[in-house]
Amino acid sequence: MHPRQPIPTPTTALRSHTRLSPRLRADSVEALRAINLFEACTRPALRRIRRASDVAHVAEGTIIHPGDRLRWVYGLLAGTISIKHDQHAGIANAGEAVGLHAALTGQQPHVTLTALTDSTVIITPQREFLALSETIPRLGLTIARQIAQAPMQAAITSP
Repeated sequence: MHPRQPIPTPTTALRSHTRLSPRLRADSVEALRAINLFEACTRPALRRIRRASDVAHVAEGTIIHPGDRLRWVYGLLAGTISIKHDQHAGIANAGEAVGLHAALTGQQPHVTLTALTDSTVIITPQREFLALSETIPRLGLTIARQIAQAPMQAAITSP
């Protein structure tokens, strides 16, 4: 039997192209509130999220997630990124999160994320994100609200 190969983290792939911060500074934990998933979280909850995540400062044009299986939740603190999945494409702006659907459903679609501008991204592994969502009630409630609003938003924006 072969030993299990570790799953490469996005931060491993980004090391040569970015400035990584293993943790946000303690005084900037409030910056996490800018991400819609975390806006209702208490300060202690934000500290837990910060400890479970890495932060990457990426330059314009950097591939943040290289088209393989999506195993992380990305929260965009600053900047704009493109999202490509199969024949679909989209854009995420500061304050939005990418990978929530994959984390909640257990599906791991092949997705490419590319920085369209200089960006700051908080990267949380799915396993840790799910554990946080189960133990931080306001995070769980925010996720439930976003799921409930998604069909309504799709109906409003569809032609």
